[in-house]
Amino acid sequence: MARKLVLVFFVMVFARILSAQELPPPGPPPPQDEEQAPDAASRRETIRIYIAHKMREKLGLTEAQTLKVLDVLDSMDALRPAHNQAMRQHMSKLQALLEAPATTDAAFKDEVAATRNEMANQEKRVREQEDRLLAIMTPRQQAQWLLLRRELMGRMGQEGRPGNPQGPGGQQGPRGKWGNR
Repeated sequence: MARKLVLVFFVMVFARILSAQELPPPGPPPPQDEEQAPDAASRRETIRIYIAHKMREKLGLTEAQTLKVLDVLDSMDALRPAHNQAMRQHMSKLQALLEAPATTDAAFKDEVAATRNEMANQEKRVREQEDRLLAIMTPRQQAQWLLLRRELMGRMGQEGRPGNPQGPGGQQGPRGKWGNR
């Protein structure tokens, strides 16, 4: 009886090994950039409408406020392609500098400064749009928006970012509430 069990065990393990070797071919590679994806514009539009709907629902926005919010969200989305293109160029240049053995520290310093300048400018542009968004709302709605924004950012996978003890889905990581302090 034990011999049959051992034999069945080895047959099952052997079958499992054979089946593991027959992997399906990999699917097509994902698009390199969100602007290159054929449905990226429709996804961004869906996200804008979803955010405006949630804001109207949770903040009690009027019809006029909702239309203004959609305009600001459109403006915010319009900032993204130019910034993404500029960042791709900066990252390519940084990579090229790293691969060139004769690159001077001054060249690294200049390109790092230009990259950080682009990042700071984008943050400034986004903050200006956020200020426009807040100007549409009453003080109570502004407070509600800040809470809703936090909730929406968490749903988009932002909760697992460094410095946040919460993992994906709002759960604590393996080290608990206080991390590795």
